[in-house]
Amino acid sequence: MSDGTAGMREAESGDPGFVYRNGWTHFECGDCHEVIYDGRWISSEDTEELKRIHRAACTG
Repeated sequence: MSDGTAGMREAESGDPGFVYRNGWTHFECGDCHEVIYDGRWISSEDTEELKRIHRAACTG
């Protein structure tokens, strides 16, 4: 999704637990299975807003 994603995944492969320690958010739609967000930690309010936006366009 973003340039940070590749870097975080690479760091995790070399240092298991890196993503957990440094905060990462990944979630996908339960209906269509599209990744809605995969990136640095975001607040629960922002998470809900992204989910709300996705639901409006979801084809699942």
